[in-house]
Amino acid sequence: MIKRRDQISRGQLDSERQMLINVDKGGGPVYKGVFPGGQEIAVKRLSRVSVQGLQKFKNEVVLIAKLQHRNLVRLRGYCLKGEEKILLYEYMHA
Repeated sequence: MIKRRDQISRGQLDSERQMLINVDKGGGPVYKGVFPGGQEIAVKRLSRVSVQGLQKFKNEVVLIAKLQHRNLVRLRGYCLKGEEKILLYEYMHA
């Protein structure tokens, strides 16, 4: 799982607005992205006005990382810097 904050910058997300694939009503926009090695990912950028606090976010990351089921996408990483909260999931083709 990727945990390094320097691997995804805010500028990379902002420049990828055309990669918006969904807007999650509960959390924020979801973008399609690609890791440097070519693996496609879904990037969920949680809303800054979300009522989800820091501890709840951390608990969710731990829980999602532990869950493994063929019908669930896997968490590939996360970013937590200042008020920015980002989740990186494997990308599922439609």
